[in-house]
Amino acid sequence: MLLNYIFDNIFVMDNLYRLRIFAHICKTLNFTESARQLHLAQPAISRHIKSLEDELGRTLFLRQKRKVQLTQEGRSLLLQIDPLLSEFDRIFNDFILEKTTVAGILRIGSIFEAGTYLYMDHLIRFQSSFPQIEIRIEFGSSDRLFQKISMGEIDFALVSRLQNDSSIASFTLFRDHPVLVGNSTKKKIDSENKIPLISYREEDYYTDEFLKRKWSSAQRKNIQYLGSVSSHEAMLYWALKSNAYCIVPHSSYLRSRYRNELKIFDEDSKESSLNLIYLKTTMTELRKKIFLQNMQDFLNHNQVS
Repeated sequence: MLLNYIFDNIFVMDNLYRLRIFAHICKTLNFTESARQLHLAQPAISRHIKSLEDELGRTLFLRQKRKVQLTQEGRSLLLQIDPLLSEFDRIFNDFILEKTTVAGILRIGSIFEAGTYLYMDHLIRFQSSFPQIEIRIEFGSSDRLFQKISMGEIDFALVSRLQNDSSIASFTLFRDHPVLVGNSTKKKIDSENKIPLISYREEDYYTDEFLKRKWSSAQRKNIQYLGSVSSHEAMLYWALKSNAYCIVPHSSYLRSRYRNELKIFDEDSKESSLNLIYLKTTMTELRKKIFLQNMQDFLNHNQVS
């Protein structure tokens, strides 16, 4: 009955759409960022909010230059609609799944570390919820995964760097920040002498960016690269055994089996992001839509931690 009423009532559907936009902006407090994530033009976002405010006779946001704040009325509305939107999603998804068998193949790519440690558990849980969907996972570099998405060879990918391609949509699934780690027996970094360092790859932009932001040119000149290995755990082990240092995401350090023998010597507050990407034009099959919704729910529940 609820679904029939909603689908038969255009007025309700329009306001439901506006309420979803409103709820999204409440999380970002940024009209431009919400427009980007929702794949809408920023003026369209503003029009929807204006229409909602006119309909309710309430001001929901205070907009001063680049700062956006919720009004008291906005906070009250959010508290009331958040559980309702979640319940609607549950009813809608249950209704679809009761009438449709979700089956087929999902081809998913990921950079190695994130796919192994951050992403894999959630993919396994998703597949257990939809056992007739076969998931095929492959690892690769961000650049290679972008190529595969563009060519339609995979459906989704988790990457660490984005490219300027209007045909590809993305949203941030995880955030992290880099730390410089070494053997815990060391008291401090001796920057007067050669500083042994392990990198992830030969041209390691993650390490290079950290050093440019945090270290002086004199310190950088003292770096002695011992080698590279494309595994954070292997980097940490190598650094531990050779009294060297390496720069890895904080989550990799926290997960490491060698954590008790290592310590953080320096860290950067600048966050890096891991983004889920997909080709906009291929989001027609039900299994892809459900997977995308599942990832967005995962993001909302975990607040991009």
